Amino acid sequence: RLAEKLPKPMYLWDTLAVPDGTYEIKVEVTDSPANPPAAALSAARNSRAIVVDNSAPRVADLLARPDGKDKVKLAGAIRDAGSRISAISYAVDTNDEWVTVLPADGICDSRNERFTATISDVEAGTHRIAVRAADEFGNVGYASVEVTVGK
Repeated sequence: RLAEKLPKPMYLWDTLAVPDGTYEIKVEVTDSPANPPAAALSAARNSRAIVVDNSAPRVADLLARPDGKDKVKLAGAIRDAGSRISAISYAVDTNDEWVTVLPADGICDSRNERFTATISDVEAGTHRIAVRAADEFGNVGYASVEVTVGK
């Protein structure tokens, strides 16, 4: 039961208070407050399935290794418990310039995706590479790894 006797014909459902999953909402209405008991009407209807997904994708098995004097090989896996992965990207030493990465099969279309990328023109030294993954409901997960190039 979400609400009873609403003062306005609207209800906002804060889904952060419920576990991730698929829900159906049953809406029951009546005009009894404005009519005598013998004339009052009521009706009920179930909604289509509503997916609640507040959990971010998890970046796992993240690995970065030097590949020659100015390149880095980046690899990892993205997993989401409730919805498909919609985007994967990385950034080197910044949170402002993200580069899109396609999963190994070429399209973000499942809850589990593996990816690899070759990052070119990396200056010698130690760098932080961050990976960002989003799911189809806009939840975003992050992970980072350090790698030393050219030493």
